[in-house]
Amino acid sequence: MKIFIKHLPNTLNYGSMMMGENLIHYLEKKLRKYKPEFYTDTEYDFNIERLKEATKYDKIYKDQIFSYKLITDKIKFVRYIERKLRLKNLYKKVGNYYDAIIMLGGDDFSEIYYNLPKDNLAIKNILSQLTDFNKRGQFYMIGQTIGPYTGIRREWAKECFKDIKIYSRDDESAKYMKNEIDKEVFKSRDLAFLDLGLQEEYTKNYKKILKKYDLKENEYITFVGTGLIKLYSKNEEDVMNSFIKMIKMVQKKYPNKKLVWLSHVVTRNRVANDNILLDKINNKYKNFINKNMVVIRDEILPVEARMVLGYGYFTITCRMHAAVSTFQMKKPAICLSYSPKYKGVIGHGLDMNELVIESKSEKLWQGSIVDQVKEKIDYIEKDYKNIIKKIDTKVEECKKIVDDTINEISEEISETYK
Repeated sequence: MKIFIKHLPNTLNYGSMMMGENLIHYLEKKLRKYKPEFYTDTEYDFNIERLKEATKYDKIYKDQIFSYKLITDKIKFVRYIERKLRLKNLYKKVGNYYDAIIMLGGDDFSEIYYNLPKDNLAIKNILSQLTDFNKRGQFYMIGQTIGPYTGIRREWAKECFKDIKIYSRDDESAKYMKNEIDKEVFKSRDLAFLDLGLQEEYTKNYKKILKKYDLKENEYITFVGTGLIKLYSKNEEDVMNSFIKMIKMVQKKYPNKKLVWLSHVVTRNRVANDNILLDKINNKYKNFINKNMVVIRDEILPVEARMVLGYGYFTITCRMHAAVSTFQMKKPAICLSYSPKYKGVIGHGLDMNELVIESKSEKLWQGSIVDQVKEKIDYIEKDYKNIIKKIDTKVEECKKIVDDTINEISEEISETYK
């Protein structure tokens, strides 16, 4: 049995890797008698090795069908035509080679990361690729936050999604799809809410991991920055200044606790790398990193990042999946949101709206965001034990929903494969 998992090119984005490794780990358990082979759309061998290590499963490979070099790579318009012609033939091969194709979530199918209307053609091409995949057999979109789409792109989306089996990771997205795109989707939750494959093993040895960073359980607070600074504010100075003020505010409030700066996306090409914000702040404020701060900026497995996040007192994060890991370990996370996915996955999915700050505002980063973070910290302090209990209950609900989703997909794949 061969399964192609699309949108898993980069395991140095720990959120993407957590979703991908969990999909592989739990599908393999349920499809074990068929000896499934998993293929991903990565270019680099190290991503495959990281997935193998995280899942303890060896039958994970790079997809070879879409791995091609363009003859006309340096000629822009000819390159575009060649790619279109190549892809048409490749989709046929994909359908014949793979028993199932799974498009991994996130929020890739929205307008958030595009310049509009400049990138209309790019969005149209992405949607047409989904249609082509769907024509080739068992095709699923899982863990998705889709939309919003506006203008003509809404009509393209309606046409594209009408026959595709989609599992939303939050009810807000499912509601949007029904009301705006005329598409009923299956309600699910983010795959990262499940225990990671190595989580039980790492939990048994969590003190060893904390010792590695000279940390003690509940005696530190974790900050997770971002490389996507422009999604929060066009003025980088405002973002840097606000982060410094937040850190100083937390240090003043908790003089006996350490601060951890954890980068949750550490891409080697530096695009969206969370170390970007860290470096910018450190270059501007020479004494930013001090003896009471631990910086974790290197490549680690998501399960190790989860241990650090989960054994701290609470987390303040720009990265949604750092929040998911914190909550999954039954601890609170204050989320600095730049897109609807935070409200859907964290606010509604976990009923933690009180811990989400809608942060995509120029004015907010000019100072008031620090006051909002302080209010959230006060809220956590006031009712810490009851918040932990509520998180525990809600996370278990999410885990059950995701498990049901994977059961359903694995049963369908099994039926088709027989």
